[in-house]
Amino acid sequence: MTSSLDAVGKFLADQAMQGAADYLKAHDLQPTDAVLGRIVGSIRARCKAALAEALQDGKEALDAGPGGAAFAPATMAATFRLVGIEAARDTMEG
Repeated sequence: MTSSLDAVGKFLADQAMQGAADYLKAHDLQPTDAVLGRIVGSIRARCKAALAEALQDGKEALDAGPGGAAFAPATMAATFRLVGIEAARDTMEG
């Protein structure tokens, strides 16, 4: 059985991967398998650092008052989407 924490981790990792895919699609980029591997590696390296930011963003949304709970997942997802976008951009430019 998957724990809630595992589910959150999968959700955030999926957001990062989707951010990278969206970036590649928006810029009509078709990286090789090797480059895709580097993008995934970059996402993994960035996720640990982004987790603290995402948790803070979620906490701030919750602290904002009524209705904040509805925004917390969206703000955390946005943080991880940016992780994917930045990983794809930096890898493709590097």
